[in-house]
Amino acid sequence: MPRTSKKRLLNGSLALSIPILLALVVSLGADHNRFLAMVMLAEPILLGLALYIIAALLLRRRWRMGLSTSVGVVVSVFVMHDPIHTIPAPELQLPATATVSGCLEQADLPTAPLRAVSWRLSGTSTASAMDYLLAMRPDVAVLGAMKDNAILEGLVEHFGGEAKHFGVPGDLMGVWVHGSFTSCGDETDTWVLSRSAPGTNKAKDHRLSSRYNPINPLEITVLLFPRVAGVGVFPMLALQVPMDFSRDAPQPWPEPQKRAAAAMAAATRLAGNAMVVAGHLAAPPNLRRVSGLLNGAGLSDSGGPPTWPGRLWGLPFPSFQRLDRIIVGGFWEPDYADAPPGDGHYPAVLVKLQPASQPETANSPGR
Repeated sequence: MPRTSKKRLLNGSLALSIPILLALVVSLGADHNRFLAMVMLAEPILLGLALYIIAALLLRRRWRMGLSTSVGVVVSVFVMHDPIHTIPAPELQLPATATVSGCLEQADLPTAPLRAVSWRLSGTSTASAMDYLLAMRPDVAVLGAMKDNAILEGLVEHFGGEAKHFGVPGDLMGVWVHGSFTSCGDETDTWVLSRSAPGTNKAKDHRLSSRYNPINPLEITVLLFPRVAGVGVFPMLALQVPMDFSRDAPQPWPEPQKRAAAAMAAATRLAGNAMVVAGHLAAPPNLRRVSGLLNGAGLSDSGGPPTWPGRLWGLPFPSFQRLDRIIVGGFWEPDYADAPPGDGHYPAVLVKLQPASQPETANSPGR
């Protein structure tokens, strides 16, 4: 074989294999390595760069290299988004486990569509946030990175219902429901599964809030049972998860994301497949550990527009990853996922959910 042909064959083989090998390394290693996790987040940018290279090769009539690179990129996308793995849901132990697990047995299960919103405010003014939320007309909303609870008070004043907030002043997560929260006969209607710096004193809380960062909010995961007027009762996990890549972070990305996914899977196993999870998970849908736990619990992503980064250095910036998520159990079927365009702030995720299962199966634990 002539030397030129051997060189072309080698170049074509490299163009085919390199994207696939890189995708395999990132897919398997992003759970454990901070740099690979950042590469996974930048996947849409890298894909755009690969398409540019393919177009340049084809314009220069380098057909073999262009074809080999194209095949390599297509296969690498499948590798990066491989959903064929499951991780069994862990068991969740709460002081009121028996109460929570039987909560829906005596409740009115959802029989009508549910409009759920997940939104990270991150400095959005109260007036602008209220206009945005009023346009979406949610039944339930999880609002992260709030500086105060003025927006929750505005929702209660305009729509009625009930609201709760968690965290410290300057860094709050809020949950509002067009109805009320069910206690399941217990003394409380809220079960906190995880929270940053539990038991901290006021001085430490003040230090945390004074260093508030919309990208790295306090970690909060809460289990509730909203009763939505005209819809019914369902289990809900509200969460916000930090996204800290710094070397000195106590829990660098993606450790909090994996912990949150384990809480989602365990809560679904406990409370049934009518589960709705909403909040800022700060993890792309293809993070392997997270997607494996969700698959193992019978949870699926409801879709929606990309929400990150949204802003960069205080200025609007195109979003290319969906880190604000609404994830649902098999009882629900997403009708559509969208959100009105934001006015210079982070976009929200709005999902309309239809009850897809018969009521008698909604209390069954996740797979």
